[in-house]
Amino acid sequence: MSLISIILYNMEEVSALEIHITLSEEEHLAARTVMADPQEWVENAIRNRANIAANDVVQKYVSVAIENNWTIPNTRIEIIKAAISKGVFRIEKPDTPPEGLL
Repeated sequence: MSLISIILYNMEEVSALEIHITLSEEEHLAARTVMADPQEWVENAIRNRANIAANDVVQKYVSVAIENNWTIPNTRIEIIKAAISKGVFRIEKPDTPPEGLL
């Protein structure tokens, strides 16, 4: 089981998240054949995907907020929290595939 699948459900619990992944010897050796530093690669991958998601959330929330005459928060983190609390986006649960994967 990968710890990447850990996602918090309650907005008050969401803050920084530390993720630990244990690779088998086989996985580690195989990864090293295509990347110098698997740790750095994973960190960059998750940060880039999170940034893409943040941009998507901000863009969609601003559009929905304008249509519904909602206040638009000043920061990206506050926009993301507003988008989740107003149901524009949801926190994914471990047993629910992200949208677009089905």
